[in-house]
Amino acid sequence: MGQDARPGAERLEPQPGEEALYGWINSVLDAAAKDPAIKKTLTETAVAAEKELIAPLFDWRNNGGPAGNGWNAQMNAAQWGNDYLNRAEMAKSSMFGNRPDETKYFYTVDEKLNGENLYSITFPKGQVPPVKGFWSVTLYNEFHLFEANASTARALAQARIVIVNGADYDQWMDKLISANKAGDRAVIVAAQLAGKKPGDNPHLWYNPDNVKALGEALVAALTKADPANAAEYAASGAVFARSLDPLDTRIAAMRKKYSGAPVAASEPVFGYMAERLGLDVREQKFALAIMNNTEPGATEVGVFENDLRDFKVKALLFNRQASEASVQRLVALAKQQAIPVIGISETEPAGTTYQAWMMGQLDALDKALGGPR
Repeated sequence: MGQDARPGAERLEPQPGEEALYGWINSVLDAAAKDPAIKKTLTETAVAAEKELIAPLFDWRNNGGPAGNGWNAQMNAAQWGNDYLNRAEMAKSSMFGNRPDETKYFYTVDEKLNGENLYSITFPKGQVPPVKGFWSVTLYNEFHLFEANASTARALAQARIVIVNGADYDQWMDKLISANKAGDRAVIVAAQLAGKKPGDNPHLWYNPDNVKALGEALVAALTKADPANAAEYAASGAVFARSLDPLDTRIAAMRKKYSGAPVAASEPVFGYMAERLGLDVREQKFALAIMNNTEPGATEVGVFENDLRDFKVKALLFNRQASEASVQRLVALAKQQAIPVIGISETEPAGTTYQAWMMGQLDALDKALGGPR
């Protein structure tokens, strides 16, 4: 809302119905630019709003509305419309909220869950929600980020083999490993196997070579921990490695057909696979901003929109598990322009395998790039 919408300035276009609001905001900014007293008042008001309006939204009881029995729930997550207060709350505290048709979030209000207790979710007979999905209970800290608890620490302390991403995808694991040292524990760092470092694209599994290397490292760790069953581990590892061969074959075939093809991506989730395919992925700055939970600049948004309007890309790849409004607008624009849109995901869907997951996404991309354009 703070972007200048006047001609000649960087633009973040208003949504339908917001034009008058943008005009009012710009008139206030104009006044502040001319009058130091107004500018001072605006600055003080912004600081006060952060403290008095935004900070309290991190309290779970202020997150959404009552859902019964001491629980709260978001009713319009990622579909805010003109609900600017809750939109700001989510942008600050729960950036990865999904739309209501994808995920339903419930938060405890009156009583926090205790890890020493057992809890059950019960529905009246015949009233089970008509969805194909799963339930999960996750612990978040005061910043609404995942927080490892005593149960997680105990599981790690008992583990003889630990696999971590190592590219800033699971930084909390570094703290747990440091606090729970064990001389005979094997720690497999996927980023190191892939030749990557913290700060690099953490979606390492989008290159089957990295997955194959992880399988080999796991076989070695299992063999060292349990040498009596070394032959079985080796055989299973060989079967797993062969199961990845069809992916390599498919990638090679698609690279021959589409190397150099320009595509747009809302995030670098598909990045390593795109490299293997030889695709020309545009809008890198926009994608990095979305991945790092920052708002893309007006320039990046404008370049992305122009590429779609001018048909400079043959397909749009977007993370179906994220729902930023800026991304949804681009998806809508691509569909309006009849540019194929391919939804990819960060995590493996329930009920499938890694191999089928990757192959399915390659199928969708092959169909999109091979169609008329």
